[in-house]
Amino acid sequence: MAKPPWAGTTDLVTRLLVAVCIAMGMSAKPVLAQQGQLDTSFATSGKLVIPFNLISDGVDRAYDIAVQPDGMIVAAGAAEKLGGTAFAVVRFGPDGTLDPTFGLGGRTTVAFGFGNPQVDYATAVALDPNGAIYVAGPVTDAVGDMEVGVARLDSSGSLDTGFGVGGKAIVPFDLGGISGDLVWDLALQADGKVLVAGTVPISSPNVDFGLARLTSAGDPDLTFGSNGLRIVFFDEGRSNGDFAWAVTIQPDGKIILVGTVEVGADNTDIGVVRLNSNSTNDNTFGTLGKVLIAFDGGGEDVDIGTDVALQEDGKIVVVGAAEAANSKMDFAIARINSDGTLDPTFDGDGKTTVTYDLGGDWEDWVSAVALNPDGKIVVGGHVDGPNGDRDFGLARFNTDGTLDPTFGSGGKTTVAFDLVTGGTDNLNGLAVPPSGGIYAAGSVYVANNGEDIGVAKLIGSVVFGDGFESGSAAAWSTSVP
Repeated sequence: MAKPPWAGTTDLVTRLLVAVCIAMGMSAKPVLAQQGQLDTSFATSGKLVIPFNLISDGVDRAYDIAVQPDGMIVAAGAAEKLGGTAFAVVRFGPDGTLDPTFGLGGRTTVAFGFGNPQVDYATAVALDPNGAIYVAGPVTDAVGDMEVGVARLDSSGSLDTGFGVGGKAIVPFDLGGISGDLVWDLALQADGKVLVAGTVPISSPNVDFGLARLTSAGDPDLTFGSNGLRIVFFDEGRSNGDFAWAVTIQPDGKIILVGTVEVGADNTDIGVVRLNSNSTNDNTFGTLGKVLIAFDGGGEDVDIGTDVALQEDGKIVVVGAAEAANSKMDFAIARINSDGTLDPTFDGDGKTTVTYDLGGDWEDWVSAVALNPDGKIVVGGHVDGPNGDRDFGLARFNTDGTLDPTFGSGGKTTVAFDLVTGGTDNLNGLAVPPSGGIYAAGSVYVANNGEDIGVAKLIGSVVFGDGFESGSAAAWSTSVP
């Protein structure tokens, strides 16, 4: 960024500038809001609770969240209804006000209408540049089998009938009889094609990574894999359970899958796969396109991969949970180079863990990762506390893998909704838009064993005395936070 015109001039100029600022009631120094604290301008003291109330004491949850270019926020999950659950989608503004132009008072549901009970729940949401909203998740078919379901909504929250059948598409893998084909993540290609990733039973108890690609019209993309479907297996040991949890697309069109790979009895590693855009393995990555990441901190060595983010330099950030020596779980973060090797510039060996250890079952687990505009890494998940309590937990890392001391307390923070004593509040999705702020979405425990969608907004940028946020410089500042 170019320096201001007075840079390098005499002290007199600086003193005059400061005097003008003081005379106008402003400060020449940044007004630093503590990053990682709740943004009290959002909803009620930084926290928003959204009930669908389709049945009394229902369980309503958010599993993913995304921010539109206009700043509106979309969260997707499940709403319990009579006879099962439906996809649940909500939209609200940066101040936490539900959007009355979306669905019914900011809420809408999508039921695929199969099965009894109907168990449809959205685990992922993605936004296209034209304003369409894609949601995907497992749905129950007429014979009780779980299939991959994808729906497309227009900007008003109505089903887009130009996609699939009436706005909905079903992707049946059906490789293991009546079983569960589960989708956990969703990504959109630049050409409008849709990728959905999850787990596919092959034969009991063998489960593999499953990936499907749909055209922009919601049909199987026959140029991809076998009839639009691609199975990826590690098959490293025991029952060969390979579970894909996340998918993302590189700028060059290559596809990255992240999940958990069974390597032995009670022993799992984080698995990463990179495919070419036509679904073939990218042999320039790892071993035949596959990488295993083992933390092996002790206990039964259960390491779990849950999400992935791409840095601008091509490095890949992978997150999840790692078992420690006393069988507790800690936040786990790894960074690998574009060739699949661990990046030693990240905490010395490419891997790091974060311990909260607040009590309870000691289950501290990362569910989501997002990157700050400045490259810092934000992770979020759940943190166990005493007496059955569970809260949202977030941490932020510098690009070298160290915790960012300007965030929360020593780089970590927790968000407690605590609507019920000893309640379990789970953070499932995370979004960090360029406009600032950190949005964390999940479920919060309410009275009578019910759950509602919970969203917290944290401060994620520095605000200067003139009102400029991160990404802009005040007239008297030569730096951008």
